[in-house]
Order: sequence, then structure tokens, then C-alpha cells
Amino acid sequence: MPKSFSEWINLLPSFGAILFTAVAVKWLDDFIDGESYTESFRAGAAYSLTAILLAAALEFSLTFALFAACYIIGMFNSLKMRLPSGLPSWAESVIALILAIIFSGFKQVCWALLIIISVQLIDDIMDYKLDQSQNRSNAVLYFGLERSWILFLFCFYLSLKFQPLLSVIVLAAALITGNVLFSKAGGGRSLNATTRYD
Repeated sequence: MPKSFSEWINLLPSFGAILFTAVAVKWLDDFIDGESYTESFRAGAAYSLTAILLAAALEFSLTFALFAACYIIGMFNSLKMRLPSGLPSWAESVIALILAIIFSGFKQVCWALLIIISVQLIDDIMDYKLDQSQNRSNAVLYFGLERSWILFLFCFYLSLKFQPLLSVIVLAAALITGNVLFSKAGGGRSLNATTRYD
């Protein structure tokens, strides 16, 4: 934990990179899934690209590790699917992992994978009833609620061993992004574009 005000200031780029990465991943994920509950939905890819560029400008290695971890974890349910590159999902995941280790380091990539698994699990725990009603993939439907909680606590505990403060920030940023900035219940008003499409 930072022990002085100057140490907190030095961490601001990391906090910003985490928040922009969370926004980029959420916006891109919703764009790919076709969840158009925000009026700015059609511009999701462009906004996602802008957010990830800002995150990388603030702290490249942290951004690369987190984004790569999101990519890899996101492929878990479709490892054999053929992607536009012509490669199966598992192969692209391996490439993403290798690149992440090169650019971010092995330790940071391990941490990123653990915290993103934690984020995915807590998101699945919160959404499992909705995902069940809509026949979507969800870890809780596979592992069960109790095992999902245990797995979340285990992965989050390990992530805290690597990066205690940043782990909490990533989890908080993911929850705020998913449940406040991109809230379906609130219609996503916080990030709506002002232009309406007829």
C-alpha cells in the first residue's frame, strides 16, 4: 500500500489505465454481443478503441496484460471456434498469452489472468439468473453457485498476493463500469451519445 501522498499520485496512471481498459472491454463486449441498450451502441467499437489507446498511453504494460487476459478468458467458451484470422480461438489465445508475457512480463500476466477470472466469476454470479433465462453461457450454471463463489475467492485471494491495491481497483472498476456506466437498468444513460438515430 502507498505510504505517502506522492506515492498515491504516482499510481494515478495505473488507476486511469485500469478504468479506461474496463470501459474499452465492456463497450467492445457489448458491441460484439449486440446489446444495444445505449444510444451510443453503434459507435461502441470506435469508443472502445479510443479508451484502450488512452489506457495504453497511461501505462502500456498494465493495459496490455489486462486486455490480453480479457481476450484469453473471453475465449474459454469457444476454444475451437474459427476466427476471422483463420486460426481457432485457442491458437489466438496462445498468441495473446505469449505477446502479453513479452510486453508485460510473466508475473504481471499471471496477476492479470487471476483478477480477470475473478471479475468474470463475480459478473457471472451476479447475472446467472438472467443468463439462465436467456440461455447464455455462465460459469455458475456449470460449476454451481457455491463452487463459483469459492473459485472467485480463491482467484481473488491469489491476485491480492501479486498486486493487492491494483486487484481491488480492477474489481471496483469492473463493477462500476458494468453496473453504473453501462447499467441496463438505467438504460446506459451515463454514456449515451446525444445524437439519436431514426
